[in-house]
Amino acid sequence: MPSGLGDTNAPMTYPAVYPTPSVLPPAGHPRVYFTADDIPRIKQNMSHPENAGAMEVYNKALEAQHDGKLAQKTTNNYNGAVLGYIQANAFDYAINGNTERGKKAIDMLKNYMATANHGLFDYNNAGHSIAVTGMVYDWCYDLLDDDTKELFGNMVPVFASNLEVGWPPTKQGAVTGHGTEGQIYNDLLAAGIAMYDERSDIYVNSAGRIFKEMIEPRKFFYKMHLQPQGVHYASYR
Repeated sequence: MPSGLGDTNAPMTYPAVYPTPSVLPPAGHPRVYFTADDIPRIKQNMSHPENAGAMEVYNKALEAQHDGKLAQKTTNNYNGAVLGYIQANAFDYAINGNTERGKKAIDMLKNYMATANHGLFDYNNAGHSIAVTGMVYDWCYDLLDDDTKELFGNMVPVFASNLEVGWPPTKQGAVTGHGTEGQIYNDLLAAGIAMYDERSDIYVNSAGRIFKEMIEPRKFFYKMHLQPQGVHYASYR
């Protein structure tokens, strides 16, 4: 493992710091971004002319020759393109049942984890790694053995140690600021939904905060047809 990330050979579960949400992930896989019922419509949309550009990017990612290992640097060696290659292969297994692609995504993610070195509190990069880990776990679930499930589950809190919200995600505000963006809403939630059956603490500690602290303020704001943080923050919001 990368130097300083600690021992990930034993289960790394954490006590719940928020109440268990009233809404829980559905049974079965896939369930991150889509379920099996959505796959026929996704396949149909993949041939739609409006999606030609996205399909070109997707196919190039599938064709990329990479093993997932990152170049060794003393500082942050995050590589979003490599995560894109991993995500594309996992998606191909989920949509088309391409076992070779699914196994490749799993092996690439293991290599990525073994060589990753995120910068301290580099929350976007660490969050992207968490989200893709959740996608691979969910989309390639049938190909994972117990040891790999444990490894991927343990790496979520390891990567989350570089998030500004921390782990468990108790830091930053619940109404505005980085704490109400992708760190919890997308990254930790993707992993939590994917791993709920084996690692309920990830979902409870991320979705639990959303239900306890973040829904009521938005009900208030949305009555005014208003996004409390505005819409002009690069492309992020």
